[in-house]
Amino acid sequence: LGAGAEGHPALRVKIPELEARLEGLEAVLIEDKGASVAVHWRLASERDAERALTPEGWTRTRAAMAGLVRLGLRPTRGFNSPYRRAAETMTCLQEAAGAFPMETSLGLVPEARAAQADLWLRGLLAEDLGEEVFALVSHQPFLSELIFHLTGHSTDVKKASCTVIRWTSGGWRFERQYSPSELRG
Repeated sequence: LGAGAEGHPALRVKIPELEARLEGLEAVLIEDKGASVAVHWRLASERDAERALTPEGWTRTRAAMAGLVRLGLRPTRGFNSPYRRAAETMTCLQEAAGAFPMETSLGLVPEARAAQADLWLRGLLAEDLGEEVFALVSHQPFLSELIFHLTGHSTDVKKASCTVIRWTSGGWRFERQYSPSELRG
């Protein structure tokens, strides 16, 4: 718990049954301007890679992916990190866009290196498969680093947002950033 919590009288009482049930859980406390506190419990052993989209996350992501398709952004190939919620996001995109080949890539995890991803993407383009539209589903901070590495453009990447980057004349060009609300709108 947060600093000073151990001094709160209600937190000094030990209840063995409650302690046994809470073992292996961690609390995430979110305070809103000191007025209210929300406590979210999750298994401490639940690794970030295993976290799923929440029911609200599924709904919002499906709406955002449908928005991509309405804008004419229909992928021909998809690549996602091995993290569960990235695969679930790609599923939402396939629901909206129809079937397209997808692959899982370790090069898209949050701690991946942008320079290596650049080389990998250039290799995919060298396959010269015609007009390709790649969908990459990954995480922060990697996505912001990748966008900056490829284009020199700094952008704030939000969950279920979309950044459009084009390969033209032997280089990457930033085209547009769509916020989640623009996509869902």
